[in-house]
Amino acid sequence: MLRPSGSGKTTLLTALGGRLEGDLSGTITYNARLRLPSSLSKGDRVSKAESVITQLGLTACADNIIGGPFLRGVSSRGSKGDRTSVKQAIVAAYDDNIWNKLEEDLQDISDSSMGIHVHGNEMGRWATTWGDQFLVLLQRDTKEKKHQAFSPHRILRILAVAFLTGLLWWRPGIINLRDQTGLLMFTSGFWCIFGAVQAIFTFPLDCTMLIKERESGMYRLSAYFMARMTSELPLQLTLPAAFITISYWMGGLKPAARSFSEALFIILLEVLATIGPGLSMGAFIKDLKSAVTLGSVITLSSNLVGGYYV
Repeated sequence: MLRPSGSGKTTLLTALGGRLEGDLSGTITYNARLRLPSSLSKGDRVSKAESVITQLGLTACADNIIGGPFLRGVSSRGSKGDRTSVKQAIVAAYDDNIWNKLEEDLQDISDSSMGIHVHGNEMGRWATTWGDQFLVLLQRDTKEKKHQAFSPHRILRILAVAFLTGLLWWRPGIINLRDQTGLLMFTSGFWCIFGAVQAIFTFPLDCTMLIKERESGMYRLSAYFMARMTSELPLQLTLPAAFITISYWMGGLKPAARSFSEALFIILLEVLATIGPGLSMGAFIKDLKSAVTLGSVITLSSNLVGGYYV
Protein backbone atom coordinates (compact mmCIF):
# COMPACT_ATOMS: atom_id res chain seq x y z
CA MET A 1 0.00 0.00 0.00
CA LEU A 2 1.32 3.42 -1.01
CA ARG A 3 -0.05 6.35 0.94
CA PRO A 4 1.46 9.32 2.84
CA SER A 5 2.69 8.94 6.42
CA GLY A 6 -0.16 8.97 8.92
CA SER A 7 -2.82 7.94 6.43
CA GLY A 8 -3.72 4.71 8.28
CA LYS A 9 -1.69 2.02 6.49
CA THR A 10 -0.30 0.58 9.72
CA THR A 11 -3.65 0.77 11.50
CA LEU A 12 -5.37 -1.21 8.75
CA LEU A 13 -2.63 -3.87 8.70
CA THR A 14 -2.57 -3.96 12.50
CA ALA A 15 -6.30 -4.59 12.54
CA LEU A 16 -6.11 -7.37 9.98
CA GLY A 17 -3.15 -8.84 11.87
CA GLY A 18 -5.21 -9.29 15.03
CA ARG A 19 -3.62 -6.57 17.17
CA LEU A 20 -6.63 -4.25 17.08
CA GLU A 21 -10.10 -5.31 18.16
CA GLY A 22 -13.48 -3.99 17.02
CA ASP A 23 -15.05 -4.00 13.56
CA LEU A 24 -13.64 -2.70 10.28
CA SER A 25 -16.15 0.15 9.99
CA GLY A 26 -15.58 1.28 13.58
CA THR A 27 -11.80 1.16 13.23
CA ILE A 28 -11.79 3.39 10.16
CA THR A 29 -14.36 5.76 11.71
CA TYR A 30 -12.37 6.20 14.92
CA ASN A 31 -9.23 6.93 12.90
CA ALA A 32 -11.10 9.55 10.88
CA ARG A 33 -12.35 11.25 14.04
CA LEU A 34 -8.80 11.38 15.42
CA ARG A 35 -6.94 12.36 12.25
CA LEU A 36 -9.33 14.87 10.68
CA PRO A 37 -9.35 18.41 12.14
CA SER A 38 -11.80 19.51 14.82
CA SER A 39 -13.11 22.17 12.44
CA LEU A 40 -15.08 19.37 10.79
CA SER A 41 -18.17 18.19 12.62
CA LYS A 42 -18.45 14.64 13.88
CA GLY A 43 -20.94 13.88 11.12
CA ASP A 44 -18.58 15.16 8.43
CA ARG A 45 -15.73 13.04 9.73
CA VAL A 46 -17.93 9.95 9.88
CA SER A 47 -19.12 10.64 6.33
CA LYS A 48 -15.55 10.81 5.08
CA ALA A 49 -14.81 7.50 6.80
CA GLU A 50 -17.83 5.90 5.15
CA SER A 51 -16.71 7.19 1.76
CA VAL A 52 -13.31 5.55 2.30
CA ILE A 53 -15.02 2.25 3.15
CA THR A 54 -17.06 2.52 -0.05
CA GLN A 55 -14.02 3.43 -2.14
CA LEU A 56 -12.09 0.45 -0.79
CA GLY A 57 -14.98 -1.85 -1.63
CA LEU A 58 -15.32 -3.00 1.98
CA THR A 59 -19.02 -2.19 2.41
CA ALA A 60 -20.04 -5.85 2.44
CA CYS A 61 -17.64 -6.70 5.28
CA ALA A 62 -17.63 -3.36 7.12
CA ASP A 63 -19.39 -4.79 10.17
CA ASN A 64 -17.16 -7.87 10.45
CA ILE A 65 -15.45 -8.19 13.81
CA ILE A 66 -11.67 -7.87 13.44
CA GLY A 67 -10.89 -9.84 16.57
CA GLY A 68 -7.73 -10.21 18.58
CA PRO A 69 -6.12 -12.31 21.32
CA PHE A 70 -9.36 -12.45 23.34
CA LEU A 71 -12.03 -11.98 20.66
CA ARG A 72 -12.76 -14.20 17.67
CA GLY A 73 -12.96 -12.32 14.38
CA VAL A 74 -11.62 -12.04 10.84
CA SER A 75 -8.05 -12.00 12.15
CA SER A 76 -8.56 -14.84 14.64
CA ARG A 77 -7.51 -18.39 14.17
CA GLY A 78 -10.29 -20.50 12.71
CA SER A 79 -12.11 -17.77 10.77
CA LYS A 80 -10.41 -18.38 7.45
CA GLY A 81 -13.55 -17.70 5.42
CA ASP A 82 -13.99 -14.20 6.84
CA ARG A 83 -10.32 -13.38 6.33
CA THR A 84 -10.55 -14.52 2.73
CA SER A 85 -13.61 -12.34 2.07
CA VAL A 86 -11.84 -9.26 3.45
CA LYS A 87 -8.70 -9.96 1.40
CA GLN A 88 -10.76 -10.48 -1.75
CA ALA A 89 -12.58 -7.20 -1.10
CA ILE A 90 -9.28 -5.32 -0.75
CA VAL A 91 -7.85 -6.88 -3.92
CA ALA A 92 -11.03 -6.06 -5.83
CA ALA A 93 -10.97 -2.51 -4.54
CA TYR A 94 -7.37 -2.17 -5.69
CA ASP A 95 -8.24 -3.35 -9.20
CA ASP A 96 -11.45 -1.32 -9.51
CA ASN A 97 -10.74 1.91 -7.65
CA ILE A 98 -7.39 2.35 -5.97
CA TRP A 99 -5.02 1.82 -8.91
CA ASN A 100 -6.65 4.48 -11.07
CA LYS A 101 -6.86 6.88 -8.12
CA LEU A 102 -3.20 6.22 -7.29
CA GLU A 103 -2.16 7.11 -10.83
CA GLU A 104 -4.08 10.37 -10.61
CA ASP A 105 -2.56 11.21 -7.20
CA LEU A 106 0.97 10.52 -8.42
CA GLN A 107 0.38 12.72 -11.44
CA ASP A 108 -0.97 15.53 -9.26
CA ILE A 109 2.00 15.23 -6.90
CA SER A 110 4.50 15.39 -9.73
CA ASP A 111 2.75 18.46 -11.17
CA SER A 112 2.54 20.39 -7.92
CA SER A 113 5.53 19.14 -5.91
CA MET A 114 7.57 22.25 -6.67
CA GLY A 115 4.95 24.49 -5.10
CA ILE A 116 4.62 22.66 -1.78
CA HIS A 117 6.32 24.21 1.25
CA VAL A 118 5.76 22.80 4.75
CA HIS A 119 6.67 25.07 7.61
CA GLY A 120 8.20 23.51 10.71
CA ASN A 121 5.70 25.10 13.07
CA GLU A 122 2.84 23.37 11.22
CA MET A 123 4.25 19.86 11.74
CA GLY A 124 3.71 19.79 15.50
CA ARG A 125 0.01 20.66 15.52
CA TRP A 126 -2.58 18.12 16.60
CA ALA A 127 -5.52 17.64 14.27
CA THR A 128 -7.97 17.57 17.19
CA THR A 129 -8.15 19.00 20.71
CA TRP A 130 -7.22 17.05 23.85
CA GLY A 131 -10.88 16.75 24.80
CA ASP A 132 -11.86 15.34 21.40
CA GLN A 133 -8.98 12.87 21.53
CA PHE A 134 -9.99 11.75 25.03
CA LEU A 135 -13.64 11.23 24.09
CA VAL A 136 -12.88 9.33 20.88
CA LEU A 137 -10.29 7.11 22.57
CA LEU A 138 -12.65 6.52 25.50
CA GLN A 139 -15.39 5.34 23.15
CA ARG A 140 -12.97 3.17 21.19
CA ASP A 141 -11.41 1.57 24.28
CA THR A 142 -14.77 0.91 25.93
CA LYS A 143 -16.17 -0.72 22.80
CA GLU A 144 -13.09 -2.84 22.15
CA LYS A 145 -12.10 -3.87 25.69
CA LYS A 146 -15.54 -4.86 26.95
CA HIS A 147 -15.26 -8.09 24.96
CA GLN A 148 -12.03 -8.90 26.79
CA ALA A 149 -13.24 -7.86 30.26
CA PHE A 150 -16.58 -9.68 29.98
CA SER A 151 -15.61 -12.68 27.93
CA PRO A 152 -17.72 -15.78 28.71
CA HIS A 153 -14.60 -17.66 29.80
CA ARG A 154 -13.62 -15.00 32.36
CA ILE A 155 -17.16 -14.57 33.70
CA LEU A 156 -17.61 -18.33 34.08
CA ARG A 157 -14.27 -18.64 35.87
CA ILE A 158 -15.03 -15.86 38.36
CA LEU A 159 -18.55 -17.06 39.08
CA ALA A 160 -17.35 -20.64 39.56
CA VAL A 161 -14.71 -19.55 42.10
CA ALA A 162 -17.24 -17.29 43.86
CA PHE A 163 -19.83 -20.06 44.28
CA LEU A 164 -17.16 -22.59 45.28
CA THR A 165 -15.87 -20.16 47.91
CA GLY A 166 -19.38 -19.62 49.23
CA LEU A 167 -20.02 -23.36 49.42
CA LEU A 168 -16.76 -24.09 51.25
CA TRP A 169 -17.48 -21.43 53.89
CA TRP A 170 -21.23 -21.93 53.98
CA ARG A 171 -22.74 -22.26 57.43
CA PRO A 172 -26.26 -21.69 58.77
CA GLY A 173 -26.02 -18.36 60.56
CA ILE A 174 -22.87 -16.34 61.22
CA ILE A 175 -19.60 -18.32 61.11
CA ASN A 176 -16.97 -17.97 63.83
CA LEU A 177 -14.31 -15.26 63.79
CA ARG A 178 -11.50 -17.52 62.56
CA ASP A 179 -13.53 -18.67 59.56
CA GLN A 180 -14.55 -15.09 58.80
CA THR A 181 -10.91 -14.03 58.80
CA GLY A 182 -9.97 -16.91 56.52
CA LEU A 183 -12.73 -16.08 54.02
CA LEU A 184 -11.83 -12.40 53.87
CA MET A 185 -8.13 -13.18 53.61
CA PHE A 186 -8.69 -15.59 50.72
CA THR A 187 -10.91 -13.08 48.90
CA SER A 188 -8.36 -10.33 49.41
CA GLY A 189 -5.43 -12.46 48.25
CA PHE A 190 -7.29 -13.80 45.22
CA TRP A 191 -8.17 -10.35 43.89
CA CYS A 192 -4.74 -8.91 44.65
CA ILE A 193 -3.15 -11.52 42.41
CA PHE A 194 -5.89 -11.49 39.77
CA GLY A 195 -6.02 -7.69 39.54
CA ALA A 196 -2.25 -7.25 39.25
CA VAL A 197 -1.80 -9.97 36.62
CA GLN A 198 -4.68 -8.67 34.49
CA ALA A 199 -3.30 -5.11 34.67
CA ILE A 200 0.05 -6.30 33.31
CA PHE A 201 -1.60 -7.04 29.94
CA THR A 202 -3.00 -3.50 29.56
CA PHE A 203 -0.11 -1.78 27.75
CA PRO A 204 1.95 -4.57 26.08
CA LEU A 205 -0.95 -5.63 23.84
CA ASP A 206 -1.32 -2.04 22.59
CA CYS A 207 2.38 -1.17 22.41
CA THR A 208 2.90 -1.56 18.64
CA MET A 209 -0.32 0.21 17.75
CA LEU A 210 0.35 3.00 20.27
CA ILE A 211 3.82 3.73 18.89
CA LYS A 212 2.60 3.88 15.29
CA GLU A 213 -0.41 6.05 16.07
CA ARG A 214 1.70 8.39 18.18
CA GLU A 215 4.29 8.71 15.41
CA SER A 216 1.55 9.76 12.98
CA GLY A 217 0.34 12.43 15.43
CA MET A 218 -3.10 10.98 16.07
CA TYR A 219 -3.32 11.89 19.76
CA ARG A 220 -1.43 12.99 22.83
CA LEU A 221 -0.05 10.33 25.17
CA SER A 222 -1.90 11.87 28.11
CA ALA A 223 -5.22 11.59 26.25
CA TYR A 224 -4.55 7.90 25.56
CA PHE A 225 -3.60 7.16 29.18
CA MET A 226 -6.56 8.97 30.73
CA ALA A 227 -9.02 7.42 28.28
CA ARG A 228 -7.59 3.95 28.85
CA MET A 229 -7.74 4.24 32.64
CA THR A 230 -11.26 5.71 32.58
CA SER A 231 -12.55 2.90 30.37
CA GLU A 232 -10.70 0.15 32.25
CA LEU A 233 -11.73 0.96 35.83
CA PRO A 234 -15.46 0.14 35.58
CA LEU A 235 -14.60 -3.06 33.71
CA GLN A 236 -11.96 -4.01 36.28
CA LEU A 237 -14.27 -3.46 39.27
CA THR A 238 -17.46 -5.16 38.05
CA LEU A 239 -16.34 -8.76 38.46
CA PRO A 240 -14.80 -8.23 41.95
CA ALA A 241 -18.08 -6.64 43.04
CA ALA A 242 -20.03 -9.67 41.77
CA PHE A 243 -17.55 -12.05 43.45
CA ILE A 244 -17.77 -10.44 46.89
CA THR A 245 -21.56 -10.18 46.63
CA ILE A 246 -21.88 -13.94 46.11
CA SER A 247 -19.20 -15.12 48.54
CA TYR A 248 -20.15 -12.66 51.32
CA TRP A 249 -23.77 -13.74 51.66
CA MET A 250 -23.08 -17.44 51.06
CA GLY A 251 -20.06 -17.49 53.39
CA GLY A 252 -21.97 -16.65 56.56
CA LEU A 253 -20.50 -13.21 57.19
CA LYS A 254 -22.41 -10.59 59.19
CA PRO A 255 -25.77 -10.07 57.42
CA ALA A 256 -25.81 -6.30 57.62
CA ALA A 257 -25.81 -3.79 54.75
CA ARG A 258 -23.13 -1.63 56.39
CA SER A 259 -20.78 -4.56 56.99
CA PHE A 260 -21.25 -5.76 53.42
CA SER A 261 -20.62 -2.25 52.05
CA GLU A 262 -17.42 -1.96 54.08
CA ALA A 263 -16.15 -5.34 52.88
CA LEU A 264 -17.00 -4.46 49.26
CA PHE A 265 -15.26 -1.08 49.54
CA ILE A 266 -12.10 -2.64 50.99
CA ILE A 267 -11.88 -5.34 48.31
CA LEU A 268 -12.40 -2.84 45.49
CA LEU A 269 -9.79 -0.54 47.05
CA GLU A 270 -7.32 -3.42 47.14
CA VAL A 271 -8.01 -4.17 43.47
CA LEU A 272 -7.26 -0.53 42.60
CA ALA A 273 -4.06 -0.66 44.67
CA THR A 274 -2.79 -3.74 42.83
CA ILE A 275 -3.64 -2.37 39.38
CA GLY A 276 -0.98 0.34 39.75
CA PRO A 277 2.02 -2.00 40.15
CA GLY A 278 0.61 -4.23 37.41
CA LEU A 279 0.42 -1.33 34.98
CA SER A 280 3.98 -0.29 35.88
CA MET A 281 5.40 -3.77 35.31
CA GLY A 282 3.58 -4.10 32.00
CA ALA A 283 4.89 -0.72 30.84
CA PHE A 284 8.54 -1.12 31.87
CA ILE A 285 9.17 -4.84 31.30
CA LYS A 286 9.07 -5.56 27.58
CA ASP A 287 8.82 -9.34 27.88
CA LEU A 288 5.25 -10.20 28.84
CA LYS A 289 6.11 -13.59 30.38
CA SER A 290 8.77 -12.00 32.61
CA ALA A 291 6.32 -9.31 33.71
CA VAL A 292 3.66 -11.88 34.63
CA THR A 293 6.20 -13.97 36.54
CA LEU A 294 7.46 -10.97 38.48
CA GLY A 295 3.93 -9.82 39.22
CA SER A 296 2.96 -13.24 40.56
CA VAL A 297 6.03 -13.40 42.81
CA ILE A 298 5.43 -9.91 44.24
CA THR A 299 1.71 -10.43 44.93
CA LEU A 300 2.24 -13.88 46.48
CA SER A 301 5.05 -12.54 48.68
CA SER A 302 2.86 -9.65 49.88
CA ASN A 303 0.10 -12.12 50.76
CA LEU A 304 2.49 -14.30 52.75
CA VAL A 305 3.65 -11.40 54.90
CA GLY A 306 0.18 -9.80 55.15
CA GLY A 307 -0.31 -10.94 58.74
CA TYR A 308 -2.56 -13.97 58.35
CA TYR A 309 0.01 -16.65 57.59
CA VAL A 310 3.08 -15.17 59.30
